[in-house]
Amino acid sequence: MLNKTIIILYSIFFVFTSYQTYILYSQVYNNQKIIYSDLQETFFSTQEVISNIIRSLEMKIEVVSKIKDRNLLIDQISDEIMTIAVLDSEKKFLYGWSMDNNLHEQVHSIDSFSLPPLKKDMGWVYFDLNSSVYTCRAIYIVQREDLSLLVITCRLVPAIRAMGLLGFGFNSFSYVDYVNNNSISSKYTQPSPYARIINSPISLEAFIQPNWAFIFLGVWQDLYPYSRAEIHSIFYILVLWGFVITIGTAILLKISLKRAKSLWITSVVFDLFCLALIVFLFQDLPATYDEINERTISFRKAETLPKEVADLIPTAIYLESLTFPNDSSFLISGFASQIYPKNTGIEMGFIFPQESILYTQVIEEVSRWETNTSVTILWHFCVGLTNSFSPVFFPFDKRNIHINIWPKEVHKNILFFPNFLNYQDVAMQGMLSIDPAVDPIGWLFTRTTYLVKTSQSYSFFGFSDLPLSFSFAVTLKRDFLSAFLSNILVLTLCMLVAFLVLFIPSDSMLNSLFATISIFVGLIFVAVTNHAALRTNIQASSFAYFEYLFISFYILILAITIDFIFRIGKPDPKYNTTLFRSICYWPILLGSFTLILAIVVI
Repeated sequence: MLNKTIIILYSIFFVFTSYQTYILYSQVYNNQKIIYSDLQETFFSTQEVISNIIRSLEMKIEVVSKIKDRNLLIDQISDEIMTIAVLDSEKKFLYGWSMDNNLHEQVHSIDSFSLPPLKKDMGWVYFDLNSSVYTCRAIYIVQREDLSLLVITCRLVPAIRAMGLLGFGFNSFSYVDYVNNNSISSKYTQPSPYARIINSPISLEAFIQPNWAFIFLGVWQDLYPYSRAEIHSIFYILVLWGFVITIGTAILLKISLKRAKSLWITSVVFDLFCLALIVFLFQDLPATYDEINERTISFRKAETLPKEVADLIPTAIYLESLTFPNDSSFLISGFASQIYPKNTGIEMGFIFPQESILYTQVIEEVSRWETNTSVTILWHFCVGLTNSFSPVFFPFDKRNIHINIWPKEVHKNILFFPNFLNYQDVAMQGMLSIDPAVDPIGWLFTRTTYLVKTSQSYSFFGFSDLPLSFSFAVTLKRDFLSAFLSNILVLTLCMLVAFLVLFIPSDSMLNSLFATISIFVGLIFVAVTNHAALRTNIQASSFAYFEYLFISFYILILAITIDFIFRIGKPDPKYNTTLFRSICYWPILLGSFTLILAIVVI
């Protein structure tokens, strides 16, 4: 009768868990369908916009190609046509003109012209249109009646602005690429019902010109980051299924104190369930959600910048060193290049608003060179900046550093705009502006990017009509292997030794009060020493979640010692209590750690 009651209660619990899972799945799947439908609509409307822009340029280029007079040809340089070069039939440079590509638009003659690697001989031979690195140019070659070649470089600013609607997170972006044939496989069907759950990749393709395809690549995490409410719901569903599987295993194996094998299997199942929850809790999903949203919002802000009322100063930052002296600041050194309009009234230079008073700042001019219209300055800097870092998710924690620079005349509408022309290689989009030799000890670089920041100080003091600034952002993750070997391995060995002590036979010389307490005191000493080293290593004033495992271990060792004291000389012939305590060791340790994490994190 009791077994039947247990099975009925378990069936009700199973049905309840399945129903809650279905509700959450339906919510995620419906959101996925809506988001993907919107993405498709945006993609094809953007493709149409880009195609129209290119067709419009082709019509203009056709008119330009018929102009033979040099004086009339130079007048064709505009916002859309940034360079016109004339080559002979062997592609040797004859003459040409260009508009400054540093945003200070003035036309000047050029002495040479280098063609990038071309995909075709005539027509649209090159596209550098990539929403990730904000590049927006294309090259068109047409042959004139005298067999000379007219090479026209177009600036596709309207196209890149349209592509900005497809900018999400960090790993999803659109670009134009060359394809060898005119057949593109159909990729416009609805994705798998589990696409968001498994975070599958997304790919959309469509032609804008023969052999040139407009492509969107992305991942579901960027398009649809789980909200905090959904993260909580997912955790609760995982907990419910963990109990369903564990209890189901116990019922299936007819668990009892006399069936050691069933007890061990149930214990292992529960331990795996706890490990899965621990991994989930250490993902720091709310921070990921905030980070992706910040990146997406920043991209949208970049598309709506009031460029007509702001003085845009192209700026590029290159880091040559990065260190973390503590959890509230970081030290950097490197170079910054800036392009100012010639004879400008702007005071050249910049300041670091996050500068720390604990470190000496050095900003010195290394070199400057001038053209007819601009002045380019190369600065070298070494500075310490304040930036709090949370180590709570050690050893799976990340550090996001933001390097903000302001103009010296903050009351003017000056914007240090990222000079993406410094990044000619699209493959560099994942890691911009960092010397490969930079190796912050214990950390690995994951990405760099530029973010548009709303400066609170700008807004508070009303410095200008442009309360925005660009931030050079670098994301790093902790080197897990180094952290494991230096901090986690010792604790793991201590836990294993304490577990093995429980198997010491009752008639062994080691199974004495003095021997057991000596072993446990030694384990506590090693664990406490390792704990102190961990506190020093992470250089943090706050408490890392991993430290709760130390606390759980201390409490468990104390409980085992007390239990051992009370059972000395009192063997229980009815049950093998030593086996029972061994089986309960890992579930109690991991279960208590998981419970503490759930309370603190969720």
